[in-house]
Amino acid sequence: MEQRANIKFCVRLGKSATETFRMMKQVYGDNCLSRTRVFEWHNCFCHGRESLEDEHPGPAKTIRTPELIEKVREIITNDRCATLRMISEDLCVNKETIRQIITQDLKKK
Repeated sequence: MEQRANIKFCVRLGKSATETFRMMKQVYGDNCLSRTRVFEWHNCFCHGRESLEDEHPGPAKTIRTPELIEKVREIITNDRCATLRMISEDLCVNKETIRQIITQDLKKK
């Protein structure tokens, strides 16, 4: 619960998921949540979640909404060198969802 609160704090400070994980690892060492769990919680808090409770066990789901697809389209139009990681951190969405949007929704390689 403490680590989740710290992830939420980092989100409010505008830290990326990568920065958050790096700081969490520095503070908690071997007792740190896994990278995957830190990124999942970071994503949830980026999308407005307030609760620290684990409501549904398992990985967080991200829905490919028309608004999200349009944001990805704008990013890759304005920055042809943007990587999945950069887009993922910018939008607080996991990389697999970004990859699916680019390849399936936007029909890009």
